[in-house]
Amino acid sequence: MDDSPLIEYYRKRAAQSDDTYGPPEIQKDFAWITAWLRENVADREVVELACGTGHWTQIASAWARSIVASDISWALVHAARKKINSQTVDFVACDAFKLAFSPDRFSCGMAHFLLSHVRRTDVRPFVEMFRRCLKRGSCLLLTDTKWVDGYRKAPFRRDEDGNTYDLRNLKDGSRFEILKNYFTRTEWQEYLASFGTVHIKELDYVWAIKIELIPQ
Repeated sequence: MDDSPLIEYYRKRAAQSDDTYGPPEIQKDFAWITAWLRENVADREVVELACGTGHWTQIASAWARSIVASDISWALVHAARKKINSQTVDFVACDAFKLAFSPDRFSCGMAHFLLSHVRRTDVRPFVEMFRRCLKRGSCLLLTDTKWVDGYRKAPFRRDEDGNTYDLRNLKDGSRFEILKNYFTRTEWQEYLASFGTVHIKELDYVWAIKIELIPQ
């Protein structure tokens, strides 16, 4: 997957420092996710993929035993490190598709708004790779964007595998075509059921998914 436009888009978007994290209408969902994270990361060793500027890292750090937060972009890792002053959090720059963490290292994995940027054919291999660094009895916490009719613009295009793409404009006038899939509850269950017990919470604008992983 050529993810360079996606990386550049999020790097440049992070520089728009006057932007809040999410529009006002989604804050109710985010409040629910905050409470959900508190319950599920408490006293766990957490690994986070695609941490971005560290919004969810900072929230989870209040309850997790430790967090290793990662992102492929050095610029985003640096931005997150500047935001978060916690002895429980370490930051690394790494490709989420080429993880170098040792097996059975963490007791919880989390990825926020990442799987929608993964090609449909790559979702299962990606989750399989992710869980390899997790201990027996661990959980995976995933959040992602839900399609809401009349709220979001229709995708710019769809490829032969059913992946959809959005056009995103930034304040500096730059435009990016990025991979952005919108999965249904049935699709989430289909992609994730083989990894363990899947709990899916459908919020107004967001999916929140917890997988209780079965032993490997």
